[in-house]
Amino acid sequence: MKIKACSSLALAAFLAAPALVHAVDRQAALDGLVAAEKAFSDTAAKKGIRDSFLDFMAEDGVLFRPDPVNAREYLQSRPATPGLLSWFPAYAEVSLSGDLGYDTGPAEYREKAGDKPEQLQFATVWKRQADGSWKALVDLGTQGNPPMPVAIALQGPALIEESSPLLVGCTIPPVRASLVLAEQALTGAIREKGSAAAYAAVLADDVRVLREGRALLSGKQAALDFLAQDTGPVSWAPEGAGISRVGDLGYTYGFVKHREDWEEGTWIKTGNYLRVWRRPPEGGPWKLAFEVVSPRPKPAPKPAEEKKP
Repeated sequence: MKIKACSSLALAAFLAAPALVHAVDRQAALDGLVAAEKAFSDTAAKKGIRDSFLDFMAEDGVLFRPDPVNAREYLQSRPATPGLLSWFPAYAEVSLSGDLGYDTGPAEYREKAGDKPEQLQFATVWKRQADGSWKALVDLGTQGNPPMPVAIALQGPALIEESSPLLVGCTIPPVRASLVLAEQALTGAIREKGSAAAYAAVLADDVRVLREGRALLSGKQAALDFLAQDTGPVSWAPEGAGISRVGDLGYTYGFVKHREDWEEGTWIKTGNYLRVWRRPPEGGPWKLAFEVVSPRPKPAPKPAEEKKP
C-alpha cells in the first residue's frame, strides 16, 4: 500500500506509450463494479433486501445500525423483513489498480407493492475480490433525495501496465497511515477553524456532497457554499478506513457529533458519515472526492424530573 512519486515527464511518457499485455484494465474494473451494483438491486427484487445484502456484502463489510456493525453477522442474526428496495448506480469511480471503487445513485423504498415510493440515495464502497468479483465494503444512504442524472464515465487511463510508476510502490510511509492523518487533520480543522475554512483546503475540484433531503451537490464551490452554513459546534469521530492497493483511492467512515444544547452540553452522535478520498498518482496530499452524512435516529427524550414540593 505504497505509492511511488514520479516526475511529470515520466508520467507523460507512460501515458503516451502503447498499452502492454500485463496491464490493469480500469474500464473493465469500472464496468464490473457497475454490473455488481445492478445485480445487487436485481437480487433484492428477487430474494428480498436481507438476502441480497448477504449475497453482496464482503465478509468484513460494514452497515450502520446505527453504529457501524459487521453486515453479515448483523443480518444473519435477524429475520428477513418485508419491504421493496430498488436502486441503480448513477456515478462510479475506480482506483488506478482497479481493486477499489465507489458508486452512488437514486433508490426507492416501498413497504409493499403499490405504495408511493420513498426517495433515497445510496453510497457504496466496493472491493474487487481475488476471484474478480466485487463485494461491498461500506454502505450508507440518505432519505428524501431527488433522482440524479446518470454520469458514469471512466476518469484517467483505461489501461495501466503493472510495471508503470503509477502502480509500483516505493520507500514512503504507509499510505493508509497518511489517509488516517488526513482524516484527523480535517476533523481537527473543522473544530478549530470552522467548516468553510477546513473543507476549502481539502475538497477536490469535482467533489460530490450528499445530505438528507437535498440534491447531490457537485463541484467544489457548490459544496463550499453549502458546508459554510454549518456554523455550530461539530465533531467528527473516525471509526474505520481503507485504501486501494496502490493508495490512490481510500475511504473513511465514522460518527458526526453535536453538542446537546449547542454550546456546553454533552457531545451526542447525530449522524454517520462516509468519505472517499483521492491521492495524486505522483504523490501529494489526499483530497476529498465524496462525502455523505446520514442522520441517526434521535435518542429517546429524557424523562422529566419530578417536581419538588
